[in-house]
Amino acid sequence: MGRKINGKIGMPQPERIIILSGEIGCGKSTICLKVVEKLKATSLDVAGVICPPIFDGQNKTGIDLLDLRSSEMRHLARLNLHDADGIQTHRWIFNEDTLRWGNALLGLTTPCNVLIIDELGPLEFDRGLGFTNALTALDAGNFAYALVVIRPSLLEKARSRWPSCQVIEVTPENRNTHATELVKQIAS
Repeated sequence: MGRKINGKIGMPQPERIIILSGEIGCGKSTICLKVVEKLKATSLDVAGVICPPIFDGQNKTGIDLLDLRSSEMRHLARLNLHDADGIQTHRWIFNEDTLRWGNALLGLTTPCNVLIIDELGPLEFDRGLGFTNALTALDAGNFAYALVVIRPSLLEKARSRWPSCQVIEVTPENRNTHATELVKQIAS
C-alpha cells in the first residue's frame, strides 16, 4: 500500500513519471525552474533538486544544485579540464560533498506531491554513483507526479526501468509551451 499524500494514497504509478529529454542547452532545467515557480502558488508539496547552470558570458562553466524544499544551493560541478581526480564525466568534475548532500536530500524527498530531479545521467545509470537515491524514490512511486531530466542517450535505459513513463522532447522552441502544459497537468 502507498503512503498518504495530501489525504490521498500514493501508489507507484509509472505513468506519472514525466521525462524531459533533449540536447544540451535546449531548456530542460529552465522548464523545471518555471514549473517550480508556478507550483509555489499551489498547496502542493514540491521536492527534489534542480541543477541551474553557471555561465561565464555565453559559456556554461559550471552547475549548481538547488534543494527545492529549503532553497539552499551548493556548487555541484565545474568544467572538466582533465586536471584533477575524482568523480567526473567527459564534460564535468563533480564536487563530491555536494553529490553526497544531493543524494541524501533525494533520500528524504518522498512522499511528496511533485518530485523533480534534474538530472539523472551516466553517473546514475551507468556507474551507480551520483543521485542513486533518486532512482530508489522513482521506483517506490510515493509521489503524484515526478518530473525527471534525462539525456536522449539514456532514454532507453529509463524507458526499460519505467516502461509507462511519459517522454517530452524539449527544444528551445517548445520549452515555454511545455512548462505551461506541465503546470496545468500537475496542478489539476
